Amino acid sequence: MILCDLNFLDSHRSIRVGLLGGSFNPPHPGHLHISTEALKELDLNFIIWIVAYRNPLKEESMKFSFEKRFRDAQSYAQHNKIVISRIEKQIDNTYTSVTINYLIKRFAHIKFCWIMGVDNLLHFHTWKNWHNIINQIFIAVFNRGNFGSLSIESEMALIYKDRVASESQVRLLKPGYWRFFECAKSDYSSSAIRSSRIY
Repeated sequence: MILCDLNFLDSHRSIRVGLLGGSFNPPHPGHLHISTEALKELDLNFIIWIVAYRNPLKEESMKFSFEKRFRDAQSYAQHNKIVISRIEKQIDNTYTSVTINYLIKRFAHIKFCWIMGVDNLLHFHTWKNWHNIINQIFIAVFNRGNFGSLSIESEMALIYKDRVASESQVRLLKPGYWRFFECAKSDYSSSAIRSSRIY
């Protein structure tokens, strides 16, 4: 049996939980911004920060170990509705599609959604089994920096333009649909922080 740090979800029924995956290398105000916006816009009970065990798309830029990134995320979040999870390390997994599949089966009573900044939408089609991710879970994309206007040009947005969620589908967090949310923009990024050497 896998020791899962999200077992507290077993005691909750009919709740809405957002999943925000990332290297958190390091965590920054942009992560908090998108989380608080998602809590509000999607009426979520919790946001789970899934710290990437390894990131096949960013392996060379992984400056810090998993344990340091996890501890830094814990110290940084400090929000009663944000939970920091080791789930990818616990299931020894690298890919988002596998993590999502595990969670929706393990916690079938929970309504999950996947949260990401619009900058990730631009290369979402390079993620392993990205079509499966769309069909597994509702995806909420939040504006970030100057990427918002480019979102409609992403491969995912073009291929799934008929899957933009209606208001009722957003309320249901209906899997197979996605929605772009315009909100106050945040220009922070982990790569920029690493480049500036302020961390």
